[in-house]
Amino acid sequence: MHAAMLHQLLDKLTELPLLENLLLRQHREEKVAPISLGNLSMPKLQSISSVMTPLDYVRDVGFSWSQITRISLERVVLHHPSFRALHLCRSLRSLHINIWHSPVQQLQPILLHSLEDLQVSFADEEYVAILPGVMAPVLRELHLAVSPWDFFNAPSVIPPLVTMLKNSGCQLKSLELNCRDIFNDVDRLQDLLKSVPSLEELSIKGHYTGDVRRETRLFFGLLIEMEGQSDRFLVPQLKKLDVSLKRKGLVRSPFDSLLSASLNLRRVLGLRGFPVAVLETASVEMWDDEGKMAWRFSNGSDITKEGANLDAGLEMEDDV
Repeated sequence: MHAAMLHQLLDKLTELPLLENLLLRQHREEKVAPISLGNLSMPKLQSISSVMTPLDYVRDVGFSWSQITRISLERVVLHHPSFRALHLCRSLRSLHINIWHSPVQQLQPILLHSLEDLQVSFADEEYVAILPGVMAPVLRELHLAVSPWDFFNAPSVIPPLVTMLKNSGCQLKSLELNCRDIFNDVDRLQDLLKSVPSLEELSIKGHYTGDVRRETRLFFGLLIEMEGQSDRFLVPQLKKLDVSLKRKGLVRSPFDSLLSASLNLRRVLGLRGFPVAVLETASVEMWDDEGKMAWRFSNGSDITKEGANLDAGLEMEDDV
């Protein structure tokens, strides 16, 4: 609908008594003035979805932000007013947001009291400013995707993510990370795993430029080692693990024997009475120009393997 027609229609309407879902869509090439919904009552509205339309585009709303339980924002530029609107959504349980850009340099803390499900993707480095300002004390499921323009010089997403999780004090159950070179700094990755002791499902995906052989060895080592001098393991409630990494060119295969042993050991620890849950399902995939290497098991089955180069270079294990 053309912007002028939309404004004329809104001037005539007074109530949408049954409306539960509101969709806002703005064409990229169209310059549209913010709309006012102050005279339009929407007592049953629960969900707002938008495409290229930030929340501050809607002004003088005819509903209470506290009644909104779900918000989905696609390809948006977010300013401070949009974050202030989110802060008013005390009943918000699900937030899916694809941030194209945000000029916010430092986000003032916003408390999302009821948020349980957060899916957020960043097209650049805005995660550094935004994530530490988010507090979600009942968050259970987090999907985070990061694809900055300058992959090689972009700051790590892990420190701002850990800050967000610690500030929230939440009992996160499911975490999916989709970003580049997530295994590059094992110490930061260890900090992340320490911050999610209630985690049951972990999924790590993305492209990779580092030494897959070395970094995967260190990562899977974290899953079977105790923390310092304690008798605690990282992510002790973990039941499902999914790792999928892609790389341009050829990959030096991870050590088949070491990776298989690590997955089996983590599973056995739970079966033998150690203070960890039984790892029920695991899938590890490495992609390069020649295809895929994979290790999988589920429901107590043996590990199944796929790929011609699984054992390539095993004679070099002692050199790593």
